[in-house]
Amino acid sequence: MTFESSMARVIGVEGSRYGRWHVVTALTPIRWRAWAVWLRLVFWFGSRTTVLVGPILKMRVIALGRWTLLERMGRPPAMVFETNWAGSSASYIPDLAMTMAFQWRAIWGGTAGFPGPLPVTGLLAFIAQHDCGADHFHTGYADGTTAEIVAGALELDRRLERFIAETDGLGPLDFARRWDGFLVEVQERL
Repeated sequence: MTFESSMARVIGVEGSRYGRWHVVTALTPIRWRAWAVWLRLVFWFGSRTTVLVGPILKMRVIALGRWTLLERMGRPPAMVFETNWAGSSASYIPDLAMTMAFQWRAIWGGTAGFPGPLPVTGLLAFIAQHDCGADHFHTGYADGTTAEIVAGALELDRRLERFIAETDGLGPLDFARRWDGFLVEVQERL
């Protein structure tokens, strides 16, 4: 299977696209119960630090990336991976695989049929095989919004919260001076 046909299968699932946003919802069975214990540890660590995902966060492409364990009666759990991104569908998964090869092995290494992150063609075929698509895609973003715009808005929100805390109780003249400075500081995000 070629890279292009693998990528077409990944993004070609009905309902897996909204404007510039693309969606993958992959359900992968776990081979051993012990892997679920490992994943709980990995997910616990990942929920408390960004040390292992720093490179991908800097890319500002992903809006959501989430792994969940789905319990199944009498069998090891399955893992659900959900992600959405804005931008090029041709490079998203390959960029992730090259940037986070270690992390992907640590997460998907115990799932049935995982070929490893590299070469990417095997990974794309694996994701296409397990992608359930998206029956709906709810977003509060206007069409044309990118992950970079969302990240910028979140940064602006953090700066505004800090500004509010720092100016609490100031008189009108001091507040006006600080407000003008704040607007100059954040104008690239407005």
